[in-house]
Amino acid sequence: MRLFHCDNKLFILSLLLLMLLLPGCIYDRHLKDNDALLPALSPAPSTPAAKIPEVPAAAAVNAAASGDNYRELASYRNPDLRRRQDNGRQLPFSKTRKVNVSLDAMPLPDFITHIFADIFKVNYVLDNRILQQKEPVTINLKEPVSEYRLFQLASDLLGRNHISVYEKEGIFYLWTNAENQEVAIGIGIRPEDIPPGSGTVRQFMPIRYADAQNINRFLVKEQGLQVVVALGENLLVATGNREQIEQLAAMVRILDQPAMRGRCIAMMKVEYWTPKQMAEKLKQILRQEGIPVSDNPGRGGLYLNQLDRRGSLLAFAAEKSWLERARYWVQNLDVPPKEDSRRYFVYFPENSKAADLAEALNSIISTGISSQPAGIPAAKAGGKAGAGRKEPQTALTYSAGKIRIAVDENRNALLFYTTAPEYQQLKKLLRQLDIIPVQVLLEASIVEITLTDNLQFGLEWYLQNNSNAQISIVKTLGGLGVAAGGLDYSLISDSGKFKLLINAMAQDGKVKILSNPRLMVRDGKSASFVVGTEVPVTTQEATSPDIQTEGTTGIIRSVQYRSTGVSLQVTPLVHARGVVTMEISQEVSEAQTNNTSDISSPMILNRTINTEVVAADGQTVLLAGLISESNSRTVTKVPLLGDLPWVGNLFKNTSSGIKRTELVVMITPHIIHKSRQADDLREAVFDTFQLLERGAR
Repeated sequence: MRLFHCDNKLFILSLLLLMLLLPGCIYDRHLKDNDALLPALSPAPSTPAAKIPEVPAAAAVNAAASGDNYRELASYRNPDLRRRQDNGRQLPFSKTRKVNVSLDAMPLPDFITHIFADIFKVNYVLDNRILQQKEPVTINLKEPVSEYRLFQLASDLLGRNHISVYEKEGIFYLWTNAENQEVAIGIGIRPEDIPPGSGTVRQFMPIRYADAQNINRFLVKEQGLQVVVALGENLLVATGNREQIEQLAAMVRILDQPAMRGRCIAMMKVEYWTPKQMAEKLKQILRQEGIPVSDNPGRGGLYLNQLDRRGSLLAFAAEKSWLERARYWVQNLDVPPKEDSRRYFVYFPENSKAADLAEALNSIISTGISSQPAGIPAAKAGGKAGAGRKEPQTALTYSAGKIRIAVDENRNALLFYTTAPEYQQLKKLLRQLDIIPVQVLLEASIVEITLTDNLQFGLEWYLQNNSNAQISIVKTLGGLGVAAGGLDYSLISDSGKFKLLINAMAQDGKVKILSNPRLMVRDGKSASFVVGTEVPVTTQEATSPDIQTEGTTGIIRSVQYRSTGVSLQVTPLVHARGVVTMEISQEVSEAQTNNTSDISSPMILNRTINTEVVAADGQTVLLAGLISESNSRTVTKVPLLGDLPWVGNLFKNTSSGIKRTELVVMITPHIIHKSRQADDLREAVFDTFQLLERGAR
């Protein structure tokens, strides 16, 4: 019985195992019999496939005709280009729906309209410059292709004509890029929508509530920043550096609010009136004309906000005609007085030194310079000066005809004695000069490379034959007094790859980083960096019979301390187009044992670079080619035995070698822009919008 019981258990277990295996086999067979359903039932991959090799144009057309072998374009490998759900269906482009395309010498703008409007029926924004391109497009596909494949072919064709296609939230943006121009693209007005990097950024800014044309007229555009309104679209397209785009986007976020729906905004400059006086006068005139002027921004009508720091009026209105009427009266009221009498004016610079501005004006208007006290003199009562008073400072006074300018350095102010019209002309010039100076962040690396193995011929040869970075090397600079193979000046566009190369060589022990400073310096000023030690060096030696030491004549030595180590001095000058000219003075010095004379004083080995180079923002300048050699002789021996005569050489080892090193200096300038004018305006507009929101509650 017991044996039977065991067999029964084994039978039951085998039966259960068989029942579990059978459904699995049936399910697997079902899938194999229906493999054709898998592509249709499987969801689209959330991330694109790995890098797909390029397909020639002819092969791409043949693949399109068959409808298979889809490949992702490199410019479309991001999540935003996957189509989103709209009313429960997938937006175009379908991989199954076929279309017929046959075009014969169709102009490029007409081709874009036919593909995106007639076939795809999608919303798109077109660069105005594309309308000027008349290149003919010919497509002759023998068989229908899917919409998805047609989109790929169209994007490839547009890319060959330097037209980039971007998509976000169902809207396609077609924009022209200059050949070989590296431009980062962003879509949106949020900080995270702006692409990182220090190069040029093109930002598409869709406007939801306000009017793009109105915002564009209101924005403060810094030098180097371009803002245009897309043709027929409520969209701003801005091109500039990342910091300029960030400031612009911050202002657009403030202006593009629900409170701006149906409202217009304008800023009116006031020259001869104060903003408060002009606001009161405008309210009086406009109310008499029947225009509702409100002191509460939430009650509608025309609202005027005074920007005293900017000398302007910020106006909000529900009707554009009201703003035009206000602007008309400002232009007619804000005129200089008719009398030609001279009076005093005071100008307080916001970003510059008063003396610098006065010196700039002097080159235009001054015929003579005099110096006179600028401070308030001590009290003359009783003929005695006030106790404890400091001597008054002096200020330069510039005079020419009816214009006199004095500089009060203590208060950083400019004092004018002239007529009102002449002062207003000078004030306009001062506002253009009184701007925040551009600063330059200098990233410098000073390294010493040991020339061995594949670096034995120098860094220049290695970069030309082994590096993938885009490096343009100019041969020995003239006038430096070095032979061929000496100092080289290089421009490295891909500084990231070069830094990785230097780090890799440092890990192998081939590179010694002497210094890696980061300096912030004002445009046109010098920045210096020194790291080292003070070494005593004998500069003079003489005997003196008056000094006796143990019966010998004493020696008098003059010792001077010399600085050794790493010294770097850079003077950058920023040009209007973002190019930086740098005067570079580099010195690396070290103390060495004096083997050339009996003087008990170290020798100082100096390696110096003095040059002037030009680089773009973010471009690395490489100065290399200063190669030095040092001979070394090392003796190792067995104690005592190595000192024995004749046979001592059997117990010692003498080795000698030559060490060649190359000094390399890498400098990367980054231009830092900052506009207090934009910050002040943004704060003023933000405060006004807070008033609008409070009034609406």
